[in-house]
Amino acid sequence: MVDMSHGMNDVTVNETDQTVTVQGGATIGKVDSVCSQYGYIIPMGRVGSTGCIGQMLSTGAHGYCERMYGLGIDCLISAVVVTSTYEIITCNKDENTELFWAIRGGGFNFGIVCEMTFKPNIAPNKGQFYAGSYVYLTTGILGMPTRKDVMQHILECMDHTRPVEYSFSATMIAGSINPVIITHYWFGGSHEEGKQYIQSSGKKIGVCVSNTMGVHDLSLIHI
Repeated sequence: MVDMSHGMNDVTVNETDQTVTVQGGATIGKVDSVCSQYGYIIPMGRVGSTGCIGQMLSTGAHGYCERMYGLGIDCLISAVVVTSTYEIITCNKDENTELFWAIRGGGFNFGIVCEMTFKPNIAPNKGQFYAGSYVYLTTGILGMPTRKDVMQHILECMDHTRPVEYSFSATMIAGSINPVIITHYWFGGSHEEGKQYIQSSGKKIGVCVSNTMGVHDLSLIHI
């Protein structure tokens, strides 16, 4: 294993070109924190401690804003890869194009990706969103939702007719018979529109022990 989390975790913004360059050890939380200072946004996951480049390579990078902007790899314009023969290769749409195609969600089998450069999206509302989470304790007791209630709620909240500005996900912590449930909501439109929509459509499903809904910086709403 090659650990790049120390010494190779910089996130650099080029305001002239409107690009963001991410080193191999940078986390999603750090990338979001830097991007938010410039009003940028890149779809790349919901867990702040996840490595940004690893997320891109393994999943293509899903995120709160993916229904508005696509996957994170759709923003990727260039990467630097160290191959098994110790070559340092830059790949993009014009140079080493097959490698560039392969690393966008194709896994870690093509070398060590030590740097990626993105063309980010301009974040609505200057990077401030109406978003947050509801937390429910052990399911099925004291008015808490059952697992069946939770799964039905997930299906309702992920209906395909929802607006593209809306995003929902659910987390079951511990994965036991009675896990803690967290439902997460995000809205990429205006704050007032998001508040009204989520209040009407993102209903609570039991006794809620924590409610963080409000206007937040993207980097503050990760799991």
